[in-house]
Amino acid sequence: MQGSIIALEVFHAFRRVYRGLDLMPNISVKKKDSIGFVKFDALYKTLLRPFFAAVLNKHKLTSALILDPALIELGTSEISASGDVAIVVKAAQDQVFTFPPNEEETSIGADLLAKVSDTIAIDTAESFLLPRYIA
Repeated sequence: MQGSIIALEVFHAFRRVYRGLDLMPNISVKKKDSIGFVKFDALYKTLLRPFFAAVLNKHKLTSALILDPALIELGTSEISASGDVAIVVKAAQDQVFTFPPNEEETSIGADLLAKVSDTIAIDTAESFLLPRYIA
């Protein structure tokens, strides 16, 4: 969880260093037979943080971890003009990052992920697009 908070702080700090781009990572979330994309900061608020709290509560544990990230924003870089920087997305997951799930069955994550999925609007009339990192 602490790694997620640190990542969020770094992502937020660099979010708008390139004019015209939003560098906050888009995370793919399955919705029925398709996928949508949710910015990491929104996913932290709606999934990661509540999931962490629910798991602690389930096991009657507590944590002194500060869950509110320390957010700073770096200024826009003057080194490049708008359009000089492009985002490249690797859409296939490496097998090295595939892990078997824990044997204990719970629905905490599934319930929270379903709520996140419900926030995604899928327009089936449009072509499939990767997320755009723009404001």
